[in-house]
Amino acid sequence: MKTWNVRLAVLLGVTLVAVLAALAVAGPMRFIRMPEGVWLWVRTPGAIQVAGGRYRYFIWGTDTVVRVELDTDGDGRYDVRGDDWQRVTPTWCWRRGSSGWEPAAPEHCVAAREQLTPGPR
Repeated sequence: MKTWNVRLAVLLGVTLVAVLAALAVAGPMRFIRMPEGVWLWVRTPGAIQVAGGRYRYFIWGTDTVVRVELDTDGDGRYDVRGDDWQRVTPTWCWRRGSSGWEPAAPEHCVAAREQLTPGPR
């Protein structure tokens, strides 16, 4: 095998890894860690602006929402994180504290969601 073939193969491999890493961090597809410690490859359609803030949701598989994050004060940082509590009471909920994400009562997620998007469901 010629030297330039090896260099080309290495260059293509490094480029592929760099593109996949960039997409996993900032793209529509990314790895997220669930509270149980499981890593999931999910997609997100992006942030959805509403009056008072924004939210985003992470979809695993075809249509399973595994996480919803809310920015309730509109500062650009997500304040509340939980599972899909739009239809049922959440099974887990986290709020952003001074040192990172801290567990919160499920009612905290429901109240934050109602604050962000008031009105009947």
